[in-house]
Amino acid sequence: MRNSSLLIQRAHDVQIPRVLDRYRREKDVSADDAERHWAELLRYLVLRMLNPDARYPLASGPVDDLWHNFLLLTQEYAGFCEYVGGIFIHHHPGPSNPTPTEVEEAQRDFDTFLKEYKETYDESPPQRLWPRIGEPGVLWSC
Repeated sequence: MRNSSLLIQRAHDVQIPRVLDRYRREKDVSADDAERHWAELLRYLVLRMLNPDARYPLASGPVDDLWHNFLLLTQEYAGFCEYVGGIFIHHHPGPSNPTPTEVEEAQRDFDTFLKEYKETYDESPPQRLWPRIGEPGVLWSC
């Protein structure tokens, strides 16, 4: 496993004002909320860099929405990935009509993400920012 402290520090070094401005306008969120969403996206991307073979599926929600905005500014996103972890974190959309088995697998993978999040950051992720795949009204995004 890579040095989590180094990756976390490097991730926090990165400033993305164009991404956050675009996200705030598109999703009509406050500057404070955008910063909270950014902090969570950083944590997600760092965990992906620390565990590149792990599957960490995301449900549609604010963290995923911000990631989609970040991906659209490809130079900033690629530069972030290279600077922070030296690997490009690809976006893998989930199935448009998942089977019950796929949903169960995604839930198990998400449970692994929650466990590794807590181990890495010494706290659980805020539930309101991390909707769970398979819950009523929650769509699988990536």
